[in-house]
Amino acid sequence: MSEALRIGTWNLDSRCQPAHVDFLLNLDCDVLLLTEVSPRLEVPGYDKVLTAEVMVRGQHWAGVFSRLPLEPLPEPHPASAAARIDGQVFCSSVLPWRGCGSDEPWGSGTHAVDA
Repeated sequence: MSEALRIGTWNLDSRCQPAHVDFLLNLDCDVLLLTEVSPRLEVPGYDKVLTAEVMVRGQHWAGVFSRLPLEPLPEPHPASAAARIDGQVFCSSVLPWRGCGSDEPWGSGTHAVDA
Protein backbone atom coordinates (compact mmCIF):
# COMPACT_ATOMS: atom_id res chain seq x y z
CA MET A 1 0.00 0.00 0.00
CA SER A 2 1.51 3.29 -1.08
CA GLU A 3 -0.10 5.55 1.55
CA ALA A 4 -2.72 5.46 4.27
CA LEU A 5 -6.28 5.02 3.08
CA ARG A 6 -9.23 6.77 4.68
CA ILE A 7 -12.03 4.22 5.23
CA GLY A 8 -15.66 4.86 6.17
CA THR A 9 -18.58 2.58 7.01
CA TRP A 10 -22.34 3.15 7.13
CA ASN A 11 -25.52 1.10 7.17
CA LEU A 12 -27.59 3.05 4.65
CA ASP A 13 -30.85 1.20 5.39
CA SER A 14 -31.57 1.54 1.64
CA ARG A 15 -31.50 5.37 1.81
CA CYS A 16 -30.44 7.06 -1.41
CA GLN A 17 -31.34 10.76 -1.30
CA PRO A 18 -28.99 13.49 -2.57
CA ALA A 19 -28.25 14.40 1.07
CA HIS A 20 -26.94 10.87 1.69
CA VAL A 21 -24.66 11.04 -1.34
CA ASP A 22 -23.43 14.49 -0.22
CA PHE A 23 -22.72 13.09 3.26
CA LEU A 24 -20.68 10.22 1.77
CA LEU A 25 -18.72 12.60 -0.46
CA ASN A 26 -18.03 14.95 2.46
CA LEU A 27 -16.49 12.08 4.41
CA ASP A 28 -13.64 12.29 1.88
CA CYS A 29 -12.94 8.55 2.22
CA ASP A 30 -10.89 6.53 -0.24
CA VAL A 31 -12.92 3.40 0.54
CA LEU A 32 -16.52 3.12 1.75
CA LEU A 33 -17.81 -0.14 3.23
CA LEU A 34 -21.58 0.20 3.05
CA THR A 35 -24.44 -2.09 4.01
CA GLU A 36 -28.11 -2.22 2.96
CA VAL A 37 -27.22 -0.39 -0.27
CA SER A 38 -29.96 0.86 -2.60
CA PRO A 39 -29.46 -0.38 -6.17
CA ARG A 40 -29.89 3.28 -7.23
CA LEU A 41 -26.93 4.54 -5.18
CA GLU A 42 -24.22 6.17 -7.25
CA VAL A 43 -21.36 8.02 -5.55
CA PRO A 44 -19.58 10.23 -8.10
CA GLY A 45 -15.90 9.36 -8.45
CA TYR A 46 -16.27 5.91 -6.87
CA ASP A 47 -16.21 2.46 -8.43
CA LYS A 48 -18.32 -0.12 -6.63
CA VAL A 49 -18.99 -3.79 -6.17
CA LEU A 50 -22.30 -4.91 -4.66
CA THR A 51 -23.56 -8.26 -3.43
CA ALA A 52 -25.49 -10.22 -6.03
CA GLU A 53 -28.12 -11.14 -3.44
CA VAL A 54 -30.63 -8.55 -2.31
CA MET A 55 -32.64 -8.11 0.86
CA VAL A 56 -36.44 -8.13 1.17
CA ARG A 57 -36.83 -4.44 0.19
CA GLY A 58 -34.54 -4.86 -2.82
CA GLN A 59 -31.39 -3.32 -1.36
CA HIS A 60 -28.05 -5.09 -1.73
CA TRP A 61 -26.72 -6.62 1.46
CA ALA A 62 -23.37 -4.83 1.15
CA GLY A 63 -21.07 -2.90 -1.12
CA VAL A 64 -17.47 -1.77 -1.40
CA PHE A 65 -16.98 1.67 -2.99
CA SER A 66 -13.55 3.05 -3.90
CA ARG A 67 -11.98 6.14 -5.43
CA LEU A 68 -9.06 3.90 -6.38
CA PRO A 69 -9.34 1.15 -8.98
CA LEU A 70 -10.89 -1.96 -7.47
CA GLU A 71 -10.88 -5.61 -8.44
CA PRO A 72 -14.11 -7.39 -7.48
CA LEU A 73 -13.49 -10.60 -5.55
CA PRO A 74 -15.80 -13.60 -5.07
CA GLU A 75 -18.35 -12.99 -2.34
CA PRO A 76 -17.25 -14.77 0.85
CA HIS A 77 -20.93 -14.95 1.88
CA PRO A 78 -24.21 -13.84 0.21
CA ALA A 79 -24.38 -10.90 2.66
CA SER A 80 -20.78 -9.78 1.95
CA ALA A 81 -19.08 -7.89 -0.88
CA ALA A 82 -15.32 -8.02 -1.36
CA ALA A 83 -12.75 -6.22 -3.49
CA ARG A 84 -8.99 -5.81 -3.77
CA ILE A 85 -7.93 -2.17 -3.64
CA ASP A 86 -4.31 -1.04 -3.79
CA GLY A 87 -3.15 -4.56 -2.93
CA GLN A 88 -5.41 -4.90 0.12
CA VAL A 89 -8.63 -6.91 0.45
CA PHE A 90 -11.70 -5.10 1.76
CA CYS A 91 -14.95 -6.78 2.78
CA SER A 92 -18.26 -5.21 3.70
CA SER A 93 -20.75 -7.49 5.43
CA VAL A 94 -24.06 -7.60 7.21
CA LEU A 95 -23.70 -9.84 10.25
CA PRO A 96 -26.60 -11.91 11.59
CA TRP A 97 -28.67 -10.17 14.23
CA ARG A 98 -30.71 -11.57 17.11
CA GLY A 99 -34.03 -11.75 15.22
CA CYS A 100 -32.74 -12.67 11.76
CA GLY A 101 -33.98 -16.24 12.00
CA SER A 102 -32.71 -19.06 9.83
CA ASP A 103 -33.89 -17.81 6.44
CA GLU A 104 -31.42 -17.19 3.63
CA PRO A 105 -28.66 -16.24 3.72
CA TRP A 106 -28.11 -17.31 7.33
CA GLY A 107 -28.84 -21.04 7.16
CA SER A 108 -30.26 -23.24 9.87
CA GLY A 109 -29.95 -22.74 13.59
CA THR A 110 -30.18 -19.69 15.77
CA HIS A 111 -27.87 -16.70 15.94
CA ALA A 112 -29.21 -15.46 19.26
CA VAL A 113 -26.96 -15.57 22.27
CA ASP A 114 -28.51 -15.70 25.71
CA ALA A 115 -26.52 -13.68 28.20
